[in-house]
Amino acid sequence: MNKFVVIFVTLLFAINTYSQEPPQEFMADNGVEYQVIENELEDVPGKVVVKSFYYAEGEVIIPDILEYEDYYYDDDYNEVWYSLHFQVVEISEGAALNNKKINKVSIPATVTSIGNWAFSGCNNLVEVELSEGLQSIGNSAFGDCGFEEINLPNSIKQIGEVAFSGCKSLKSITWPATITKIPRMAFLSCENLTSVSLPDNLEVIEHQAFGYCGIKSIQLPQSLIEIEKNAFSYCESLETVSIPKNVSSIGSYENWYYLDSEEETFWETTYGNPFKGCSSLREIKVDEDNTYYDSRKNCNAIIETATNTIVSGCKNTSIPEDVPYLGGESFAGMKEMTKMVLPQTITRIAPSAFLHCEQLQSVDIPSGLKVIMYDTFRYCSSMKSVVIPEGIINIKSGAFADCESLEKITIPSTVEEIQNCAFSGYGYERDEMSQVSINLKEIYCHLQHPFEIDEGVFTYRHTTNQQWPYDRYDIFDNAKLFVPAGSSTEYKETAGWSRFVNIYELADFIETAIDDVVADDAKVVDTYLPDGRKAAGVSDGIRIVRMNSGQVRKVMK
Repeated sequence: MNKFVVIFVTLLFAINTYSQEPPQEFMADNGVEYQVIENELEDVPGKVVVKSFYYAEGEVIIPDILEYEDYYYDDDYNEVWYSLHFQVVEISEGAALNNKKINKVSIPATVTSIGNWAFSGCNNLVEVELSEGLQSIGNSAFGDCGFEEINLPNSIKQIGEVAFSGCKSLKSITWPATITKIPRMAFLSCENLTSVSLPDNLEVIEHQAFGYCGIKSIQLPQSLIEIEKNAFSYCESLETVSIPKNVSSIGSYENWYYLDSEEETFWETTYGNPFKGCSSLREIKVDEDNTYYDSRKNCNAIIETATNTIVSGCKNTSIPEDVPYLGGESFAGMKEMTKMVLPQTITRIAPSAFLHCEQLQSVDIPSGLKVIMYDTFRYCSSMKSVVIPEGIINIKSGAFADCESLEKITIPSTVEEIQNCAFSGYGYERDEMSQVSINLKEIYCHLQHPFEIDEGVFTYRHTTNQQWPYDRYDIFDNAKLFVPAGSSTEYKETAGWSRFVNIYELADFIETAIDDVVADDAKVVDTYLPDGRKAAGVSDGIRIVRMNSGQVRKVMK
């Protein structure tokens, strides 16, 4: 039993014939403020909640039973002391929010609930003692606290979203068997969390539950059914993953559409790779008894069996020939991947598939694609040259945005739409646009009759409607635009293309010769048929080749 000095009392006892009324709120001598929710009746203690830790500092011990003492004057003006007893049952919402002065808290077994944000922002709170009897922890209850470990009692039945997010010193956690799902962002940005023990009855790991953690390995239980999108996103130390046999849902589904020769094409595909950004991931394997997903041919990927879609890949993935689809974000954040071989059987690549693959230098885009979706290769900052094959109809916004090393691109004659920011970037997401390097030097466009494009296709634009101080137009002055013979005038008169100062027809830069083009020191980079279509190599007949020296030649073999 804990006695303390009363700092203030909202209602004092009435004197003489009036009934004594207990306080509504009071503060203990350790700076903790309490609120009465139920009064004492005979020998049964009343109930209080911890309202505030505003004046508390250092080590704070919350007692199970509080003894409240006060006095009043009788008719003869004598002090009459009395005492009341209260049981502490709850820590209220935001009770210690952003309190930087407390470093330890002990919570008794009588407390069944810790409210939302109760200790959020208590950066110096390095130790927390929770007791059996606790049943619920609210949203962000311990967000950004400083403890290295916390023992979750087996009595707990509910833990809210973001409950331990930002606890950067937290090293290990054992999830209680009484809760079958780990909520959204529960341990987001716990960057030193390396040890995670999951119970045998766990069923769901929700969105970003362990995002940006320091996990190196994790044993997923056989009871697991669902892994939501980005559940382990950017766990950059994670090396291996084994998907249990009962998992039937990974990521989420999104509906996408694109314009296919004036006809809108819709499809539903997976999105939200749970292992997005796990750049050290070298092995992914699905249990052979799983009927929903597989890792056929030891491909080091998670494939949705029914649709033959890669949901999640890694730097060592080898895409099987019988896989036509790549899901959204399927390889996003694989920073160590330098090259990806895409089979020609690939016909659809969902948005952001290769987002932030910063070391990716080259990709042979399959000729069976019709559209390059939003942000597909965004932030592939090591990519220098891109050849978009014949057959591509639509290049969506952000397809190659923020590829800061990109110098050369080839646009085929089949393209019907190029959306804003396809080859530039979204200026409004940059704090210092003036430091962004625009390296695009050569654009080979095989459209005989160009359609109008926004200036933002090739330049950093804050908006499409007005000019901003950070907009970058120097690309129009410096880059060379190569266009089909006889079309330069039309390009100079077409919106967007007309901004280029240096527009050249391909015929002006080719020479006729009977020559073995690979006999000299130069090497062939790209080969085209006379009509502009990309050819497989230098074969008999007339071909237009681009050399690694930058020279374009018309040759016959």
